[in-house]
Amino acid sequence: MYAAKRGTTKIQTGTRPVTLNDQTVEAHFHPVFKLEGGEVFAYEALSRDPHGQETVMELFARFEGVGLLGELKEICFRQQLRRAIELGIARLFLNVDFQLLKSLHSKGEPQAGMEVVLEISE
Repeated sequence: MYAAKRGTTKIQTGTRPVTLNDQTVEAHFHPVFKLEGGEVFAYEALSRDPHGQETVMELFARFEGVGLLGELKEICFRQQLRRAIELGIARLFLNVDFQLLKSLHSKGEPQAGMEVVLEISE
């Protein structure tokens, strides 16, 4: 825990190393459809284990256990926004919590013309 507080990015807990960087999660996008007509009108941003070994809940629980959940959420946000810009997504739903919401101005900005809807979780 002391290493986590000092900002070390590789921490050993038990026999499994905990490494936090941009490759820890992968951004995915789920289409949001209009009920009438069935057309895609937006995308919801999601983060997943790039190796498919952990569910998102297991991934978040592991980083919460070593005190790095806030940092993981920041990485998820930055990746989701960056990847959405690369893909040219015009309307994006992003999930944030109150702690991340306080510091969004330093995490990245949407591209001009991009509509971002923030879903605030508890």
